[in-house]
Amino acid sequence: MNNPMTIKLTKKIFMAFPEGAYLVSNVMKSLTQAVFEEVISSPVGREMQWARIVSAKANHRACRVFKTKDEWDAWRSWALTP
Repeated sequence: MNNPMTIKLTKKIFMAFPEGAYLVSNVMKSLTQAVFEEVISSPVGREMQWARIVSAKANHRACRVFKTKDEWDAWRSWALTP
C-alpha cells in the first residue's frame, strides 16, 4: 500500500499539484466521506476548484493527495479495516 502525500492545503500548493491526481480533505463529513474530494482539474479550472475547496472549508487544513481515485478507495478500505 502506497502512502499518500499529506500536506496542509494552501492555494499555492494546490495550484502546483499535477492534473488528474485525487485530492482528499482530512476533514471528514462521516467515517468514509471527506468534506472535499475531487480529481484535480486542468490549470484552466483550478480557480473554480479552489473556490469549492474554500466553500467546503478544506483550505489551510490537512489533505491527502493520491495518484488516482482508485488509490484513495483502496487506501480508505485499508484504513478502515479493523
